[in-house]
Amino acid sequence: MLKTISRESSLSKCEISPSIYRSSVARTVEAVEALRKVWKATTSRIDADIDFFLEFMRAHSDFVLRPHVVVLSKESLVVAILPGRLERQSLKVRVGYKEIALPTEYCQITFVGQLLGEDSKEAITEVMKSIQASLRQKEADVVFFHQVDSQESLLDTVEKVGGVLTRDYFKESEENWRTKIPGTYEAFLKCRSSNTRYNIRRYSKRLLEAFPGKVQHKVFRDTSDIQLILRDCETVAAKSYHRGLGVGFVDNEATRQFFLQAAIQGWLRSYVLYVDGRATAFWNGLLYRRTLLIWNTAFDAELSELRPGLYLLQRLVEDLCADGGVRELDFGTGSAQYKRDMCDSSRLSVSKLLFAPTLKGVCVNALRSPPLAFSQAAKWILTRSGLFEKARKRWRSRLAATASVEASQKVIPVAGGRNDG
Repeated sequence: MLKTISRESSLSKCEISPSIYRSSVARTVEAVEALRKVWKATTSRIDADIDFFLEFMRAHSDFVLRPHVVVLSKESLVVAILPGRLERQSLKVRVGYKEIALPTEYCQITFVGQLLGEDSKEAITEVMKSIQASLRQKEADVVFFHQVDSQESLLDTVEKVGGVLTRDYFKESEENWRTKIPGTYEAFLKCRSSNTRYNIRRYSKRLLEAFPGKVQHKVFRDTSDIQLILRDCETVAAKSYHRGLGVGFVDNEATRQFFLQAAIQGWLRSYVLYVDGRATAFWNGLLYRRTLLIWNTAFDAELSELRPGLYLLQRLVEDLCADGGVRELDFGTGSAQYKRDMCDSSRLSVSKLLFAPTLKGVCVNALRSPPLAFSQAAKWILTRSGLFEKARKRWRSRLAATASVEASQKVIPVAGGRNDG
């Protein structure tokens, strides 16, 4: 049972059930802070950590309006917390690698996907009643359950809620890839396939032979390193296919503040590869409770034949093995081949929407459905014909080439900072 906390007036009741549970919603930062001790005791992943949660809201105040944290109590004790935030969103759907913006704005409650504390069927039912009440009361037009672990009890209930017009028929399901970190790098390599070990040796040798004595990597983690991290990661990211997609690392104020707070909390681990004095790849990670979560990554497409990202990844793993305090490396979701090669386990994560039973909610659902249906049909056809991977690689190469040309036409500002690892 979790520890009792005082109930602030800003924790407003949203429903009183005849059951033994009572639900409320924390809608202010002060109300969230009142939950800190209970919240900290139950968190198992970084995106559900209270400090991460609050910093994300501060860094993204351009679209995050306020907290919307569902709190479940039993006999005056807080037994469960579902972290969420109210956001202002514009309707965008992705068809392949093309993002289509539709002229519709709406309010969305985003839950990080992890119910903290008690996860019994009865508790989850009460949490869902609270969420549905917020939709009926028009607090939001859409609820987004972001990356719910397929093995969490919450997902079973999320899959069943909603009517014909308010249910999400195009949920996203992706594998979350992880690998254990043993005591030595040699032990890690032994767990990989012979083909993977061969490729690691082959490409590492190619890179080192192509640039003898000119390949080095550095690890940054301190607040004094932030300027240098932003400068060098932007140099690489600006020429990657991620930039063409509008995702991944970008040097802006939100990133600056987020990395600064990550360094203050002791989470930040930024690995940057330099070839002939030029930044060519990076892996930015967040170390939390003995797990390093890869936050973003990119490499210089001009050196893709030498796999600089793979070389740097091996140095990262080697460092984690030598550290002795890291238990697991979490690559997040996605289907990249390197994740399959490097990882020894995966779990399905599901992202799903629930629409309000209002005209606005139903319209948002109706507008997004046709392009998503087309995208899924196209992907199914390409997969069945064996052309999906080829089409994806070609599209990524085209995006990287476009981003590289655009980056070459810009002058990337040089930020001051330390240049030692």
